[in-house]
Amino acid sequence: MTANGTGVRDSRCLMTENWKPVRGLKGIECSTEGKFRTSNEDDTDWTHDLKVDMVAKTWLGMKKNQQVTFRDGNHENWAVSNLQLVQFVVVSKQTKLEQHEITKEIAEQVLRYEPNTGRFMAKKTSKAGVVTWMHAGEIGTYYMIKLCGRVYGAQALAVLFMTGSWPHGEVGVKNQNWGDSRWVNVIVK
Repeated sequence: MTANGTGVRDSRCLMTENWKPVRGLKGIECSTEGKFRTSNEDDTDWTHDLKVDMVAKTWLGMKKNQQVTFRDGNHENWAVSNLQLVQFVVVSKQTKLEQHEITKEIAEQVLRYEPNTGRFMAKKTSKAGVVTWMHAGEIGTYYMIKLCGRVYGAQALAVLFMTGSWPHGEVGVKNQNWGDSRWVNVIVK
């Protein structure tokens, strides 16, 4: 008889949940399924990002220049099998990168794209550390945005934000208005 008692092998029985202590935090363990247990009940008020970081550091060896993405897009699924580490570059005004080096994750450090309006918002951080978002780029005949030392058309950046990669063809707009970067208006030829 198999572990599930039916005589039929259940693939869930082959996967066992393993536990490891979280490095640097006494009495706290995390599992391969993204669960936590602690000997101190006061230690359970952790933020979402801290929980993800604890799993990634414990099981995947996450380093300072890496961040976590979720394979299935579900940010509540902290299982090790759902987490993927990606390199990132801290972007500042002095950062100079070639287009092929700029990933969606790098662009999202300094820009936000609103697909329904076509607007890009640039992150501004004051000397006091206060973060605000301001309209990015110039609207006129073309909507251009400077990113990592180079200027890009808003439609190409929209493709990067929505698909995760740069366009592999000529980018255009359906309504012939190059100031309109709404996702429904962007086409790749």
